[in-house]
Amino acid sequence: MNSLNNWINKKYNNDDEIQKISKNFNTQKPFKYIRLTDFFENNKYETMLEKAKTMPLQNNVNYGVTKRAEVKWGPWNYPEMIRFMLGSEFRNFLGQITQKKILPKPGFIPQLNVFNEGSAGYQIHNDMGEGKHFVTLFQMSEGYKSGLGGELGIFERDENGVFHTTDMIEPIGNSFVLFEVHKDSFHNVQDLLPGYKRRVLCWDWISI
Repeated sequence: MNSLNNWINKKYNNDDEIQKISKNFNTQKPFKYIRLTDFFENNKYETMLEKAKTMPLQNNVNYGVTKRAEVKWGPWNYPEMIRFMLGSEFRNFLGQITQKKILPKPGFIPQLNVFNEGSAGYQIHNDMGEGKHFVTLFQMSEGYKSGLGGELGIFERDENGVFHTTDMIEPIGNSFVLFEVHKDSFHNVQDLLPGYKRRVLCWDWISI
């Protein structure tokens, strides 16, 4: 079954909690974002992790903000999860948080990205110009410890164009990040240390 309660942690699937999440998301600065830990039910997350470890990947064609990174990627081939993500219940969940009607970005294929050990990260960017309004990230990294790298950096740009760090979101396994793409949605991926891989599922959305 693809109902919300079968997939995500039940603590997030009640009206009071969703209202709190929405308030935090919509009042966040310098742009709207939220991180939820222990997001998926354990059995679903374990299946995701098993599939992520065996999915065929290819070297990324790097350019722009990704040009220094050593990243492999592949289309996310887990049909049951894809049906859940595209279904009305999950999109309504995103809609309650964002206060928008959410649809998948046309033509987008959800992709698994794996940063090699010791890889450089992604440079600061805001994702504008790619036709997406929201991004969801599902972390499937293992063995993360503080300082190993791969964190999602959140930045604010001052009037002189200088970036200042406002948050560092650790890539802890089974965590979920949602952010709004905006002219001020500056973020990066921190460089990784040897001995640690960053594994993340990316999904783009639009709102109407």
